[in-house]
Amino acid sequence: MEYKNRTKKQLIEELVNLRGRIAELEKSEDKRKSIEEKVRKSEKKFRSIFNAAANLIILANKGGIVIDCNRRIQKVLGYTKEEIIGQSMLKLIHPDYLEEAQGCLKEISRKGYSYGKEYKMVRKDGTLIDVSVNSAQLRDEMSKDIFAICIIEDITERKRAEEELKRSHELLRNLTAHLQFIREEEKKLIASEVQDELGQVLIALKMDLSLLWKKLSKDQKLLLEKTKSMSSLLDGTIQIVKRLHTELRPSILNELGLTATIEWQAEEFQNRTGVKCKAVIDPEDIILDKDRSMAIFRIFQETLTNVARHASATRVKVSLVKKAEKVELKVRDNGRGITKEQINDPKSFGLTGIRERALSIGGEVKIIGVQGKGTTVTVIFPIRTTDPKQK
Repeated sequence: MEYKNRTKKQLIEELVNLRGRIAELEKSEDKRKSIEEKVRKSEKKFRSIFNAAANLIILANKGGIVIDCNRRIQKVLGYTKEEIIGQSMLKLIHPDYLEEAQGCLKEISRKGYSYGKEYKMVRKDGTLIDVSVNSAQLRDEMSKDIFAICIIEDITERKRAEEELKRSHELLRNLTAHLQFIREEEKKLIASEVQDELGQVLIALKMDLSLLWKKLSKDQKLLLEKTKSMSSLLDGTIQIVKRLHTELRPSILNELGLTATIEWQAEEFQNRTGVKCKAVIDPEDIILDKDRSMAIFRIFQETLTNVARHASATRVKVSLVKKAEKVELKVRDNGRGITKEQINDPKSFGLTGIRERALSIGGEVKIIGVQGKGTTVTVIFPIRTTDPKQK
């Protein structure tokens, strides 16, 4: 035999080497078993987290076929795992969102992720739920297979709450618009009464006083002076009545349009307060429908009122500019500058009124204040050439 030709020493060395290899194999086996145990515990831990997740988690292959899902599937969609695995994810999507969902699969393949996609999914009983889906691509390092993991959150209640809030805001806006309409009608009525009743009485008094002044003799100096003083007082009162009538129901708005009214109001504000007010309008004639013209004029009035009451400004610059299919009204003063707290104060009814009027014509309001440098109020709204109420 082969071993007969070997010395005792050689046989002992081979035996030692053999025992060493056996020991290495035993160590390797123990290491393998340890790794397998760690993998088993890790998978058990992952599976526990996977099934305990608050959101539905679906694992699909690159073709969109479900290969695994957590227990949340039954709570969210009413299916068991067995009913879902092997089916296409797209069968769970409402037909109206299929094209978007297919695009999402392509996006995952291209970018490796897709976040914040919202769909409607169909439950087992046929009812619909709103969901938000975040997806990412996974790659199995051993098999090199590509998967998609989708975390699906049921947002039905949130969507319902958002819709209710949206409806409430819409109702509130409609109510606000109706109240503004009523206010405008009341102003119109008061303006008519001021002009027709009070105005006529003052004019009659003015005529009677003039007649009385003519009948007084020149030696009745005291009465002449008193009559002259009363006449001046009446003239001032008549001017106040005219101004009130114009502010309550500016006939210039109907007769000459918005641009002329803005210029007139700027001049009136300067004369009344002493604050320089310059108006820049481009183009010179911007034609808007009745609702938009009145809304912008009232916003401008309210803005100037705020400047006079709170800004301590010495200059105001107004611009009314048409840009493409939109119009921008900007009022900038050099006063103390409004603070963020004042802008967001729910008790700032003037600012609330400006915002609501802007929203009523589909516009938006931006208010920026810089301490010691002034405040800028910008209103941007779309042009509409016809009044929908007259259609």
